[in-house]
Amino acid sequence: MEEIGGEPVPRSMILTDMAQLDEALETVGLPAIIRPAYTLGGVPVAVWPTPQKN
Repeated sequence: MEEIGGEPVPRSMILTDMAQLDEALETVGLPAIIRPAYTLGGVPVAVWPTPQKN
């Protein structure tokens, strides 16, 4: 976990294309939460606890 101002912050990555997903999971690790950058509600969030989606 990284730190900002002495506080722990989970690793993150901004994707501009779903083709970057494998690289992001390698960088961030699992479990991972994948969500759109801007949502106004009602948009689903994906949680990947393991390499295979459950």
